[in-house]
Parts: sequence; C-alpha cells; structure tokens
Amino acid sequence: MEIKRKIYILSGAVAIVFLIAIFWAVPFLIRQISRASSDLLGLGNDLAKIQEEQKNFGRFEKEYRAIKPEAEKISDVFIEKGKAIDFIIALEKIAQQSGNQVQIQVMETKQELTENIDFQVSLWGEFSNLVKFIAYLDNLSYLNQVDVIQIERVNQDDSKRGIREGEISSVLQIRAFFEPTKNNQID
Repeated sequence: MEIKRKIYILSGAVAIVFLIAIFWAVPFLIRQISRASSDLLGLGNDLAKIQEEQKNFGRFEKEYRAIKPEAEKISDVFIEKGKAIDFIIALEKIAQQSGNQVQIQVMETKQELTENIDFQVSLWGEFSNLVKFIAYLDNLSYLNQVDVIQIERVNQDDSKRGIREGEISSVLQIRAFFEPTKNNQID
C-alpha cells in the first residue's frame, strides 16, 4: 500500500504543480497575447495611415502636375533683380497710352535685401487719363500695388510742362515686387 500511497502523493504533487503552472502560465500567456495583439493593431493603424498618406500623396502629385504650368507663369509677374528698368519702361508706355505726361522716381529703400521697389510716379493730364493709367496699371503684367494717390487740380497754365488750367497733377506711390529668392520657393 505504501507504493499506492506514494503514487497518490506524487500524482497529487504533480497535479498541484501542474495547476500552479497553469494558473501562473495562462495569465502570463494572456498578457503576452494581449500585448502582441495591441502591437499588431497599432501596426495595422500605422499601415492604414501610411496607405492613406500614399493615396493623398498621389492625389497631391496629380494636382501639382495640373497646376505646375500655371505656377510657372507666376514668376513672370515679378521683376527680376537688377531689371527694374523694364518696369519703368512699362510705366512710361502706359502713361503715353493713357495720354499723361509722366515723371518717375525710384524711392530710396532702407533695406538692402528688400523684396520690392517703390516708385513715385507724377502724372499730368486730364482726370479721365489718370483713370485710364490706373486701369492699364491694374492690367500690367508685373505685380504691383498703388500705396498712395494724391490728386490736385492745376490752377494755372504751366507752359513748360504743357499743362493747361483745369487739368490735374497726380502723384502715385507704386510698389513693384521682385522675384522671390530661390531659398523661399518650393520646387
């Protein structure tokens, strides 16, 4: 009987050790499985985000290709650095087309690396010619903005300038913009 008893005790001890191992191992395994599934779920979410970004990138690339020709035209509205004379010539031309006499002065800038250049444009002529000048200026191929307009009626003839009494003398401060530097552009 002693052998039977030893077998029972040994079987009981093995069963207890087995149950302890199961109660310890099962929660451990469940935690490991839970962590692995969380990691897998996180990777799945990351993958979904990457796929969405890929779709968006493709869409943005198509949109960029569609607008690229128009975007390249934008640089044409800026004055190239060192070629402000082109803008001055354009101002003189539209003054002539609108029937105005013109005097153009480049205004001093305090900043050396400025992105624009300011002009003081003095015009003499009839009011309707000033309106034409502003309309031409608005349609000029260069990007510009009129900051100040001063208009005065001429009270007496000025034969040196060919201005008659009743016409107007106007001063416009016009800002024209240089082409942005390459480090500010997106390629």
